[in-house]
Amino acid sequence: EGFGPQYDLPNMSAYNETCASIGEVYWNHRLFLLHGDSKFYDVLERVLYTGLISGVSLSGDYFFYPNPLASNGQHSRSAWFGCACCPSNICRYIPSVLGYVYARNKSRLYINLFVNSTADIDFNGMNLGIAQKTEYPWDGNIEVTVSPEKVQKFDIAVRIPG
Repeated sequence: EGFGPQYDLPNMSAYNETCASIGEVYWNHRLFLLHGDSKFYDVLERVLYTGLISGVSLSGDYFFYPNPLASNGQHSRSAWFGCACCPSNICRYIPSVLGYVYARNKSRLYINLFVNSTADIDFNGMNLGIAQKTEYPWDGNIEVTVSPEKVQKFDIAVRIPG
């Protein structure tokens, strides 16, 4: 939302909008569903952890409209602000995160994000229980347990983060 010299992105004045980060997650998720290429989830994950989640405070009630690239303390999150698209978009997005962990098609289950969790997935009419134990991204160890309700051949594709 500013103009300057070509290829110049000054850290102290440039920023990324929280809403734009949410849009980037939506876009890369759709590209993954279209192409099945994990490179889109590499971008999604980077944006999720560094551009989107950073837009909301740990207490959940203060928000960045601009996520600054650098700060000497001159930037702070706001409780609410005139262009209040970011708080409502964050509130709408956070509950949907689990919907980005897995994807499926007729023969393959994709594990795209690593979240300490359990899930029941309808996989071609079969209930598929799946659990992850991990402290990712702080620890790269991920334990996945798959419990299909019946024996059925299918592929599991686990994304190896770029």
